Amino acid sequence: MEMNMVFTGDFKLPNGVQEIRESIHFKDKLKVEGLKVFQQMIFESGTPYELWWTGREFKEMRLEACEQMLGEGLAKLLAFVNYKKFDLAIGHFHDFCPVAMARAVGVPKMIWITHGPSTYDFTTEILGLRSFPSFVPHPLSSNSDKMNFLQRIFNVFWHLGGIEFVNLPNVLLHEENSLYKKS
Repeated sequence: MEMNMVFTGDFKLPNGVQEIRESIHFKDKLKVEGLKVFQQMIFESGTPYELWWTGREFKEMRLEACEQMLGEGLAKLLAFVNYKKFDLAIGHFHDFCPVAMARAVGVPKMIWITHGPSTYDFTTEILGLRSFPSFVPHPLSSNSDKMNFLQRIFNVFWHLGGIEFVNLPNVLLHEENSLYKKS
């Protein structure tokens, strides 16, 4: 389960695995096109400001998509899984919407996966761990594990700044919870 709003891959699924996709229709088509272009640029040379800007724009789209997934998408999912039993659901850690969908169809356990070995601040908070920004580089920064004094200071500010793109699940938590209660 993953809400994939901009990029859809063409990966072959293993035998016996079925995929359900819900088409999301955003109100602001221009924003969608802009984010497609920006998504490609940001991971090549994105600055903290660009990440912040992306998070602000992405937030509204995530809520709009989650609302549609918990409406029409959930109805489609419920029809698909009718009388089937699942032990486990797997979802991406940057998206809480699949948690509600898994719960709605009675999946007892959920695994959160990440796209790499890094741990974002909101993830460490949820897991009860600590992040150490004075010597552990931010996952989206270009710093290595050997930072000079200025890089360490910048890394701490990045950590404290709560860049919305990076901490989006934490920012969306209360708003998405209200959507879950409606479904």
